[in-house]
Amino acid sequence: MDSVDTIERLANPTEPPLKLHEILDYKSQLNNDPKKCEDIKKALSEMGTAFQGRSCLSLWDDETLQKIDVCFVDNFYDNDGPCPFLYFPGSLEYVNSFEKYCSDVDRVFQTNANASPPFARQYFAYAMMWRIHGHKFPMPLGTASAVAAVDSLATKVHGGLSEVSVSPIAPHRCRAWEHLPCAAT
Repeated sequence: MDSVDTIERLANPTEPPLKLHEILDYKSQLNNDPKKCEDIKKALSEMGTAFQGRSCLSLWDDETLQKIDVCFVDNFYDNDGPCPFLYFPGSLEYVNSFEKYCSDVDRVFQTNANASPPFARQYFAYAMMWRIHGHKFPMPLGTASAVAAVDSLATKVHGGLSEVSVSPIAPHRCRAWEHLPCAAT
């Protein structure tokens, strides 16, 4: 699941080429005019290169990951489990919930700055710009509840999943983190 891989990329120790406010400005431009997607994608090419960097998953604080997971549950679950609009292309309700989810996760990074990777906010803002990454719908981070929701929804829908694709931001599946020194192993 690409969104699990994204968690590792958010811990990239390399300072990104853009500041948070610059990334958010591009995100705002994209939200206001989705037709600018290709232009914005080109403008963010250095950010895309930096985002390919990885770190050690063990650098994530368990409590921070749990708080991010709570953000997912708060925005995409109801009393019956995962919301029916979850992972549904073209759903305005899903996109609106996703935007709230992103705000909630960013708040987790802000309030837990000492327990979060140093550039998580910048890489998260970039990663959640789903249109420039070629996704048909937004992809939340692959926390425990997000992965469980995929399983739950796949078993409820006749025929299960109808499409599986490879993300352009994760063209290969290497275990680069095994070659990096980890302070928290």
